[in-house]
Amino acid sequence: MPTSKFKLVYDEEYNSLFIYSQAKRTSYGIEWGDLDLSFGKKGELVNLSINNASSMLSNLTNTKITAMALKEISDCRLNIKKREGLLFINFKFFFRNKSKQPLEDTLTVKAPDYNSPVSALA
Repeated sequence: MPTSKFKLVYDEEYNSLFIYSQAKRTSYGIEWGDLDLSFGKKGELVNLSINNASSMLSNLTNTKITAMALKEISDCRLNIKKREGLLFINFKFFFRNKSKQPLEDTLTVKAPDYNSPVSALA
């Protein structure tokens, strides 16, 4: 899946970052810990919710991410690749303050439509 522009909203009260596509509708969703992922009919990622966002992103990026920093995110890009049962979600967050470097890293989760050959033998 090519790089796509998504919208985002940060909820400071709940420390949740919600990333969504305005062009696509959700068909089903999966929750993995602090991640909630929603997919369209063709299995494409439509929404991504990161709960406990400041802590989760701090741990993922090895950078201190505060609620104040999350409030300053103005734009994002997602590059999503599916390989061998995994979904690689590379994100790049851009800040209102253009002098601040974008925050970029990759989340890796099990692809929702992956059927393990090991479990097929069980």
